[in-house]
Parts: sequence; structure tokens; C-alpha cells
Amino acid sequence: MVLTQGALGYGLTSVMGPVVLEIFQGKHYGSIFGTIMLTALAGGARGPLGHRHPFDLSGRYTPSPLPLASW
Repeated sequence: MVLTQGALGYGLTSVMGPVVLEIFQGKHYGSIFGTIMLTALAGGARGPLGHRHPFDLSGRYTPSPLPLASW
């Protein structure tokens, strides 16, 4: 899990700015990058909410990935 968090979490975040800059060059880069990062943060915040309801209903985390896959 630590390797996944390091590679996908911190590793991907460090190259996100240059990749977006390369794709969306121009004067609207800031608003485009802000929208992409806001969407990414909202998706990261939504994960725990999706796990809360199955845990409350069943008392375990086993069925949690199923509702998240349907979102």
C-alpha cells in the first residue's frame, strides 16, 4: 500500500502540472488546471463516503468496493 500511495499519489501529483501544461497551453491554463485538481480532490474525498454506508449496513468493509464501482 505504501508503494502504491507513493507511486500513484505523490508521484502522479508531481507530474500533473507539466502534463496539463503540455496538453492545454495558453492563457486558460490556470482555470483548466484548477478544474482538474478540484475534480481530483472531490473524487478523493468521495471515496470514504462511499465506504461508510456499506460498513454501517453490514458491519464490515468487504462489500464496500461494489457500490463505489457503480458510481
